[in-house]
Amino acid sequence: MRELENAVERALVLGTSDVLLPEDLPETVLEAATSGLQSALSGHSLGDFQSRVADAKRQIVREALDRANGVFTEAAKLLNVHPNYLHRLVNNLGLR
Repeated sequence: MRELENAVERALVLGTSDVLLPEDLPETVLEAATSGLQSALSGHSLGDFQSRVADAKRQIVREALDRANGVFTEAAKLLNVHPNYLHRLVNNLGLR
């Protein structure tokens, strides 16, 4: 619970708008929320949801970085996300 409080507080301080957006939150919080949803739906097989989502994210981020010739700010524009969020994604997805 404390981790969530810290994440929300940080997102409010560092966020890019007046509204708290998913991209303002750390990837670990978003994954935990997805995991909780998956647990709530137990009995309904979704396959390896988290692994498939992470693979899709990796592919999308790689494509954006390739198109932007490795320039993070340009790749972030292509993805319509804040550059800080893109850096977090790259780190959390193990793309470094």
